Amino acid sequence: MTLRAPFAGSLAAAEGAVSVAAPNVTGATAALQDAGWSLGANNRRLRQGVPLTVTLLVDTDPTRIAVAQAIAGDWGAIGVQTTVEKVGL
Repeated sequence: MTLRAPFAGSLAAAEGAVSVAAPNVTGATAALQDAGWSLGANNRRLRQGVPLTVTLLVDTDPTRIAVAQAIAGDWGAIGVQTTVEKVGL
């Protein structure tokens, strides 16, 4: 069984997954480019001058924070400016 997930394999494995497919950076980059998100001088995606930014809201659970940070790192690698914001419940 292969679990496809946008976060680091070690985190998925800790949750009982057998294996995790590596992120498809080439495919993600091509999809963003095809959708009009070009890579700017600062390695951030822009479309019509507007940056591609995402804020991930996460509670204070350490595992969820780690997953959100891993996602932010993966998305940052393809030029998506991602912020992880902790919120209390």
